[in-house]
Amino acid sequence: MDAFDLELLTDDPTLVALARQYWAYDEEGKFPAKVADLATEYSLRSADVAKTVSSIAVARSSTTRCVACGVGRPFTSRADFTQSRSSRWQREWMCDECTTSARQREAELAETRRVEQAGALREWFGLEPGGALDSTTLTLEEALSLLALIRVAADEKLETIQPIGERMLSPSRELDDELLSHLYHERGVLQIDPFSEAAAFSWEDGKPVRYFTYKVGWQIRDGERSVDIASAQRALEQAFRGRWSAAWMIERDDLWRKLALAECLEYLRVSLDDHGLTKEMGEKTRHVVTNALNDFSIGQVYSFIWRAAKDAAAFYVRERVTKRHAANTVVGAIERSAERAVANGWDVKDFRRDRRVSETPVVQLFTTSAGLGERYWSEVPGAEAGLELPALVDDEA
Repeated sequence: MDAFDLELLTDDPTLVALARQYWAYDEEGKFPAKVADLATEYSLRSADVAKTVSSIAVARSSTTRCVACGVGRPFTSRADFTQSRSSRWQREWMCDECTTSARQREAELAETRRVEQAGALREWFGLEPGGALDSTTLTLEEALSLLALIRVAADEKLETIQPIGERMLSPSRELDDELLSHLYHERGVLQIDPFSEAAAFSWEDGKPVRYFTYKVGWQIRDGERSVDIASAQRALEQAFRGRWSAAWMIERDDLWRKLALAECLEYLRVSLDDHGLTKEMGEKTRHVVTNALNDFSIGQVYSFIWRAAKDAAAFYVRERVTKRHAANTVVGAIERSAERAVANGWDVKDFRRDRRVSETPVVQLFTTSAGLGERYWSEVPGAEAGLELPALVDDEA
């Protein structure tokens, strides 16, 4: 059984007597003096006895003490003391004064750490102003990705590029990862904003050793100088409105196929999820969908995917196989549907875009600037016939 020491806060003999009687307990840990009797003896209301005692004396545990300063934990009432004998009683305790001091120290350390981390970020990622973006040095994919990033995440004043968070640039997170990683690591057009939150990084020995792609802010880079975002946006938009270079024209069809593949893989994920199924989008899946896109539009491949996912769900219920087994049947089903449609010359219905796989900024920029419009969706990716494309620049001019 816990025990306590009575700390008296008054010298008044009457009040001291009241406090000693109130807190006196027997060998069984019970309190012989009844509150009603104490109220009568000391001319108090029963409801005021505990309040009066708490103002003139503190019963402090002799076993449960502050882990910092060692002062005994106070019991606020007899009931509080009784509960201390329960196994649920918190034995490790810190007094209010030490808790306040600890929080203050933590706040001071956090502020010191924040200042140090902010300095480290400026050292690692800081750039001098005055850079300029030369859009002619960018590939079509790079220019589209960079302009999409500005439109999605730049602040209202076009001064900073904020963290992307849950927003999407392209049809899939996997492709977003690829585009941003290329701009940052391979191409060096992007640089992490040194004013990003420290929580957007993993730290070791005071250094930012890893970053979280969708939590950091970005700046546009020209060597060791930062590029004004507004001027970068103007340069990119002028490049897309003007005549395209020969290189961009050559890249256009490959990028169309790449975006189409991402659209279809994301729709496959969504379609399987509708039925409680999941599947890794590995090389086999990518190969089969790519082959289908050699002969069919995105909308037509959507129809193959929808049917394959529906049949996989029915197979799971009918045959009582594992979800993984059922999900793995979709690849073969898509492949067979596409091959039969080609062999038999079927007129495959175009599915409309699913609202859960919405048109993303990269796709929107691509379809409008390349002059594709709805044909992006309804024609075989890379098809040349009937396209109104930007005029080709004469490289000899």
